[in-house]
Amino acid sequence: MKIITVADVRALLTPLNLAQLDRLSTLSGVSIHALYKIRQGQTADPGIGTVGKFLPHVREAKRRRSVFAAAGR
Repeated sequence: MKIITVADVRALLTPLNLAQLDRLSTLSGVSIHALYKIRQGQTADPGIGTVGKFLPHVREAKRRRSVFAAAGR
């Protein structure tokens, strides 16, 4: 299992627009402000508890996008 770095986390959050960050905030319970600061690099070292709340939702969304892309949708 690969250990995720802060750079990895930012790379996952960077493509998300504000509406998507808002949805992620709602799903994960992490404030949109915190997500935005992590994405922008203003939070240099987000806590593992914070990342653990939103990371599964980001990974699931990414997995779903790749499934649809593979299906030609």
